[in-house]
Amino acid sequence: MVTVNGPAVGGVIETAGDRDLFRVELAAGVSYGLLLERSTGGLADPYVTLWDAELRLVAEDDDGGGAGNARAGFTPPAAGTYYIGAQDFSTTGTGAYALRVITADAQPPTLLERRPADDAVDVAVGADLVLRFSESVRAGQGLVRLVDAGGAVLREIRADDATAVRIAGSTVTIDPGANLPPGTDFSVLIDATAFRDGAGNVYAGITSPDGWSFRTVGVTQQD
Repeated sequence: MVTVNGPAVGGVIETAGDRDLFRVELAAGVSYGLLLERSTGGLADPYVTLWDAELRLVAEDDDGGGAGNARAGFTPPAAGTYYIGAQDFSTTGTGAYALRVITADAQPPTLLERRPADDAVDVAVGADLVLRFSESVRAGQGLVRLVDAGGAVLREIRADDATAVRIAGSTVTIDPGANLPPGTDFSVLIDATAFRDGAGNVYAGITSPDGWSFRTVGVTQQD
């Protein structure tokens, strides 16, 4: 049996194609996260499933936990006994794993601050883009784009590009690369899949050019 918000339960898939089942008691209307993580030298591709009392599949996940681990979310319509399946996604996979069940955070991260500020002028051409969220975030699979006033994309940066994107808790710092053109209006567009919190809730992103815009400093004329 697995206890919600209790310690992880370890296990081993010893025979290819096997699945371990664990009983868990869930309350109605509460959002849960089912985390199946590989142990050192364990399952190559953890795969978690959730079954109701009549053994009907109600949730499943393969890679939602990041780094090849599994994380499924589920909000039961009714309280009762459910069963969690732990296995490898491949029918030939074997090895050890750790399973946890937590009450899930259902609130997505929100953007509290951005630098340069929206509608800022005279922004340095080499300035980084800085975002401060309401909680710690991690990179997803989306893109951050810098577009000019005509909509042309001047920079396109993957959120998971560690050479350009640094994440420290709730603060994300993005290096656009080469200096931006001077005296130019820019907008920042962010995919809704670019950043998410530890529970997997995604930041809504910025889809409108009016959502975050600024103007770089112009060229100083010399006499």
